[in-house]
Amino acid sequence: MTDQQRQDTLGCYGNRYIKTPNLDGIAKGGVVFTQHYVQGAACVPSRPSIFSGRYVSAHLQFNARPLSKTEFLLTHYLKELGYKTMGFGKFHFEPQKKKGYFHPTGGVNTDPQPKEFPWYGFDYVEVSEDPRTGLYEEYLKKHGYTRKDDLDSGDIGQWKCYTSAYPEEHYQTTWITNRAIEHIRNYKENKPLFLFVSYVDPHHPFHVPSPYDKMYNPNELPLPIRHPVELENNPLIRERYYYKGKESYYLTDFSKFTDYDWKRIKAYYYGKISLIDKNIGRILKELENKGLLGDSIIIFTSDHGEFLGDHWLLTKGCSDYDCIIKVPFILYYPEKLPSGLSIESFTQEIDIFPTLCELLGVPIPSTVQGKSLLPLIEGSSKEIYEEILVETGPTIRTKEWRMTVREGGYSELYNLKDDPNQFFNLWYDDKYWKVKEKLMQRLIRRMREALPVPKPEAIW
Repeated sequence: MTDQQRQDTLGCYGNRYIKTPNLDGIAKGGVVFTQHYVQGAACVPSRPSIFSGRYVSAHLQFNARPLSKTEFLLTHYLKELGYKTMGFGKFHFEPQKKKGYFHPTGGVNTDPQPKEFPWYGFDYVEVSEDPRTGLYEEYLKKHGYTRKDDLDSGDIGQWKCYTSAYPEEHYQTTWITNRAIEHIRNYKENKPLFLFVSYVDPHHPFHVPSPYDKMYNPNELPLPIRHPVELENNPLIRERYYYKGKESYYLTDFSKFTDYDWKRIKAYYYGKISLIDKNIGRILKELENKGLLGDSIIIFTSDHGEFLGDHWLLTKGCSDYDCIIKVPFILYYPEKLPSGLSIESFTQEIDIFPTLCELLGVPIPSTVQGKSLLPLIEGSSKEIYEEILVETGPTIRTKEWRMTVREGGYSELYNLKDDPNQFFNLWYDDKYWKVKEKLMQRLIRRMREALPVPKPEAIW
């Protein structure tokens, strides 16, 4: 898993600028889902939705609230099935900060205590999140660095692009990979293994070690997807675009950015992804060396996307455009799945849990709200969803429309047939009130279905 990676940042999804040979190789040998959407457009609540197979309203997650220890997760179920469960990197099941998000000492050591295991169903974890506390901080100190040598996601100035203070061999992406590889190499238990490798990148801020800081020439990259009308008809975009608050992530005015500034951010973001791809290749090689690659189910995805200058914005939040809610999802298992298959039907992140259950030949737990995707893969079904529900909007997205409903005059309606880039907000156009009414009915129905309401036990 990566953090904040939009779907169109892999070669297998049609990006001709980026270098991702290892992930493209998995895609060539597996199944690629091209219309895969998250249920929450932020780190949390998205991650618990993946691990629980449940909608956001079912586990009530947001960034400042820890996931309940009573939530039944994929890891709990795999332990019941006899698996060893291990994880390395970013979990973000619990808040990463204290004393206020921008406080300089706000980092929390999120490593669980021995008495807490199994921790969210994991037998063993090495946590390394945005603030770089815990074991990775200890590692940095041993090599002459501190966790604050680079900006982290709670520091002011998130738009800054620069060469990381940590060389590639000590960079967080490399460290997470090294820890995972060591445990693969030394794994000798007579149990099947569930291994969660979760990278903090390509999440902002935009620093990356050499040579990935110069891998992409900004002048050769395309401009963001945007239109001047958005600054007129979308007050949320306009407010963030001109925001200069002293306590903001950006401490800047995006209207002062040049085209080169936006493309430079993209170049560093792409560098982060190519470094991740290299490290995924290292993990694949280790599995191959141990003779495990052919017997492994490999899942690759991300928790949400990134604006990257699209719609004049950076990072996430503000609205549920496809660059935010649409993420990569690749499934590789040559033993049972076809190679080179592309699925263009709607799928959701809550479907990963039940799909894995069917691949393993075990029942899908009754708590899971997602659906197995094997009917799409096998061709017995062409569609399993008519629309996508993203509850952090809330947003309903069909093949023809995207509607996001908010208070305060910030709602949105886009005709995806005529306006696939979602530039022209039709919410305030009276011609579309019947469209809004029908979409509102569908949104309410889907949100009601998402609530874990007990079934009635009697007529009265």
